[in-house]
Amino acid sequence: MCKTKDELRYKYGIIRCGKAIFDGIDKGDILAYRKDDYQWNVLVADRKKAVRKYKNAVVDDATIDEIMLLYVKGGKAG
Repeated sequence: MCKTKDELRYKYGIIRCGKAIFDGIDKGDILAYRKDDYQWNVLVADRKKAVRKYKNAVVDDATIDEIMLLYVKGGKAG
């Protein structure tokens, strides 16, 4: 990972959604993902774009800890 801390904190986002929305997310937008008990957490590189594109999903700011967890323990798109 060779992004600045500010780019990670202020540009990246996490889509929190159910399976139906997860299945509709463009795989090119997904950096990493992880299934929790009741939702999918999907890491995206552009939070603002995700908010515009996936209007029915919750898109939260990503913390450094969440980004690292998804990269290390999550699945990768592709």
